[in-house]
Amino acid sequence: MFEVKPYPEFSWSMSRHKTFFTCRRKYAYQYYVSHNGWRFDAPPSAQEAYFLKKLSNLHMYVGDVLHQVIHALITNYRGKPLPPLPNIEKHVRDKLNQAYRYSQNQHLWHQKPKDVPLLRELVYGETPEASAISDITARLQACLEHLYQSTSFQDIMQGKHIHLYESEQFHSFRLNDIKVFVVMDVLYENEARNIWTITDWKTGKETEEDRNQLALYAMYLHDTYHIPHNKIEIRNEYLATGCSRTHAVEVEDLDQVHDMMLLSVGQMLQYVEDVERNKPIDLSLFEKQEHPQKCASCNFLKICQPSL
Repeated sequence: MFEVKPYPEFSWSMSRHKTFFTCRRKYAYQYYVSHNGWRFDAPPSAQEAYFLKKLSNLHMYVGDVLHQVIHALITNYRGKPLPPLPNIEKHVRDKLNQAYRYSQNQHLWHQKPKDVPLLRELVYGETPEASAISDITARLQACLEHLYQSTSFQDIMQGKHIHLYESEQFHSFRLNDIKVFVVMDVLYENEARNIWTITDWKTGKETEEDRNQLALYAMYLHDTYHIPHNKIEIRNEYLATGCSRTHAVEVEDLDQVHDMMLLSVGQMLQYVEDVERNKPIDLSLFEKQEHPQKCASCNFLKICQPSL
């Protein structure tokens, strides 16, 4: 039976880790203040934080829709003729236009928050510049062209002896008694090579955390299904540039992400006054980033700096 708890269960994920080290105050709004904010009887502060938490921006939303498109393609078109790229581009543009309309009619979101996307730029009264729209259009076209040419997509759609295990599935496992969440963009096995490949589709820039994120997924595969690390390869497909990075999984990769997670968890728990219930310390004790550019684009600007 579902039970409403005053505080969320503590867990760890790479996205939580990134938020924590970006801004402690943003972390508090994202993972504590917004808790239960989807409920009609939740405090107004929780409802507003939850609403802001769910905002997307233009670049993020294009990436989300592209991930949905890739999942649909590899689910429904393996071994079949692929849809023409202009058709897919039109589909993404239609989704963007739909999100634009929804963002001007926010009461629809309150009726179906899981189904209605809202764009941060419009909710905050910002008008996307023509140059930003042009950049998004160019990136969308590049991502689609590079997708069809990418190593992983070619493997999955046309390769022999390929067993597709999953795409865009959420999982959790326990590491040092901490619940860890992972979502692999795609996992497949080349049965002839006896190699498992974990691929992450990236629509943005390369970052230093990308390999650690994939190493975390490899740890999940290793710990949950007992796949030897030397039978796993991890790959980032950077669709905006067409660059592909493939790495063998070394013991050092697993050790590094394990140590990183424990260090991250240790620092997160310093902001918890009751570990058993995961009750956080007072919101005022979560430090602000105070970085003008990052603050200006933060979803929680409205409640973090209400005077602006």
